[in-house]
Amino acid sequence: MPSKPENRPAHSYIGASSASRWFKCAGSVKMSAGVVSLDTHEAQEGTAAHIVAAGCLNRSQDAWEWIGQVIRVEREDGGKDDEFTVDQEMAENLQVYLDAIRGDWDPDADPLFVEAGFTLDDIDEDAYGTVDAAVVGRDLLRVYDLKFGAGIVVEVEGNEQAMYYTVGLISWLVKRKMVVPPEVELVIAQPRIDHPDGFVRRWRISVDNLAAWAHTTLKQMIADTRADDPPLVVGEHCRFCPGKAKCPEIRDVFDDFVEGHPKELAEMDDWELAERMERVPAARKFIGYLEDETFARRKKGKDVPGWKIVPKKSNRVWKEGAEEVLVDVLGEEAAYTHKLRTPAQVDKLGKKGKTITKEHAYKPDTGLTLAPESDKREAVASRTIEEVFGHIE
Repeated sequence: MPSKPENRPAHSYIGASSASRWFKCAGSVKMSAGVVSLDTHEAQEGTAAHIVAAGCLNRSQDAWEWIGQVIRVEREDGGKDDEFTVDQEMAENLQVYLDAIRGDWDPDADPLFVEAGFTLDDIDEDAYGTVDAAVVGRDLLRVYDLKFGAGIVVEVEGNEQAMYYTVGLISWLVKRKMVVPPEVELVIAQPRIDHPDGFVRRWRISVDNLAAWAHTTLKQMIADTRADDPPLVVGEHCRFCPGKAKCPEIRDVFDDFVEGHPKELAEMDDWELAERMERVPAARKFIGYLEDETFARRKKGKDVPGWKIVPKKSNRVWKEGAEEVLVDVLGEEAAYTHKLRTPAQVDKLGKKGKTITKEHAYKPDTGLTLAPESDKREAVASRTIEEVFGHIE
């Protein structure tokens, strides 16, 4: 197995995991330098999921065998380690990832690498990372990326992070004089978000084209981050930027909205309105960034006037031993409720489940909403009153 880079920070500041950000905003690298960001629950949960997935692959286990185990995840921000208990839901989601790999892998013929560390010194000495898993076949190299988050859909085609990982793994194979297949299949498994193409999505690219991308696009994007005054670009990628709280470009966008007036909207032409709409996500996020920064400071004991930290609201839960009392006093019918699995959950049960959902599940009409042009959903054609009701005399 490839070894992880030694004597370097755990994460490269121009690493694959943040490539989707600095590919779009080269200035975010300098803006984030020296900033210690809070380890979010979602990120820590994702790390726990990767630990379980790697353990399953290395020990030839299924995810259900880990149910009940407590996974401890170290916090990089200096806080107390987080603990996550593997439950049935996590196990079912991780099994989707495991089944995808094992369905492709011939253990008798193809090497399998798990949590494979790599360096890309021929591209840049600060470029390194870790591949979740990879199967090296005779004619096809498959590189797998587990996305355990449930918030943002990740597309596989042209995915910078997956391409970066694959370049790293190929570099490792070449250095050890291993045969590199002529074609690569990038595989993203995102089992917690429903997608038209399924929970596991694939995209192929030739090794030659990938190498050309690495020595041109990737190398240039890294160089751009080191420019004297790299550009700051506001967008969806700001969500994961450690330097977002102090970014002047985000602040300018927010101030622009604050200083405006609703009456001005009616006077804007369509193009100006569209330009303002593009900035809406950034303005909304700035509010979240303010809240995150305030929370972080208060948690460290700093005095932010007017704000304090309080326990989150919670609902009552049963104490240990309550289940037996409920069944004894109320009976099983009153003590338990039965809930039908969602179509997405049934899909994860295998071919039989997918056959059922294909015939018996559908997406109801929930109305209309705004979306950017980049959204893959087909636009709904606008109709005039006359087109809807016909000509009225």
